[in-house]
This record gives sequence, C-alpha cells and structure tokens, in this order.
Amino acid sequence: MNNGKMHASGFSAGLFSFAVFTLCMICTSCYSFRGGSLPEHIKTIQIKAVTDNSGYGNPLYRDNLYNKITEVIRRDNSLRIEDENADSRLTIAISSIREDVVTTSASSQIEKERKITVTLTMEFFDNINRKTIVRNSNLSINQLFLVSGTPTTRDEAVQKCIEILADEVLNAMIEG
Repeated sequence: MNNGKMHASGFSAGLFSFAVFTLCMICTSCYSFRGGSLPEHIKTIQIKAVTDNSGYGNPLYRDNLYNKITEVIRRDNSLRIEDENADSRLTIAISSIREDVVTTSASSQIEKERKITVTLTMEFFDNINRKTIVRNSNLSINQLFLVSGTPTTRDEAVQKCIEILADEVLNAMIEG
C-alpha cells in the first residue's frame, strides 16, 4: 500500500511538472529571446550602400552583403526601410577578408583546407537624436572551405559568412 502512494505522488509530481513546463512554453512563446529592443521612436531605417575596404577585389561580396542585410531587416519587420529621411541609418563596411591555411596533406604538404574570415564595421545611428546607438568595428565570422573546390567553395564560404553576419548586425542593432 505504501508503494501505491509513492507511485501516485510520483505520478502527481510528474503531472505537475508537465503542467508547469507546458505553461512556461506557452507564456514564453509570445516574446522574443533577443534580449533587447529598438528605441521607441525608431520606426524607419536607411541602409547605406556597403563599402568594401578589404582590398579582396570581389565586388559581389559587397552587393551580396547589402542584399542579405536588407532581406534580414525586412524579414524581422521591426523597421521599415526608407531611401531618405529615415529615423535611423545603418552603415556597414567590409574591413577585411582573410584566408588562412588550416590543414595540409602530411605526405605532400599540399593545402587541403582553408579558413576564410570576413570582418565588418557597422554603425547604427539615431537620426532623430543625432547619436550612435551601436558601433562595432570588429564583427567577424569565419568558415572553412576545401581548396580543391576553389573558387566555388571559397565563394560559398564567404556567402555563409555574409548570411551569419547579416543576422549578427540585426542582433547588434536590437540589443543596442
């Protein structure tokens, strides 16, 4: 009989835990996990053309970054993109694109894998209050690629960096 009570109380505790877990999931699903928000008065944004100060020599990377950031901001739907007279301004520059050898073949000393690192400088500026909301001069992401597939694998690695960096820029803007 004592075993039956333990089992029943264990069942009740499990049911209670499940109910609390379910309630927490329902309540938290209504909120963002970003941990920040934009200033109340910021409703629109002007996204300046991305500049490339890397010296890497591929203008497509600059254009792809601009397009991806525009897409990420539109998808987030926190700000309306304007060409002029916006409440805020986003300025981005590619500071560097660097390649480093990661692995080589032990027998032939031929490169097998490289790491590409893309570094940005970004500034999110409040045009109404005339002040910088956030500035980051060292936003950096890297990806590995196989040398045997170059230039395709290198371009794919840079594109992946661009996708991640666009999300990181949005996160930085919202976290302030």
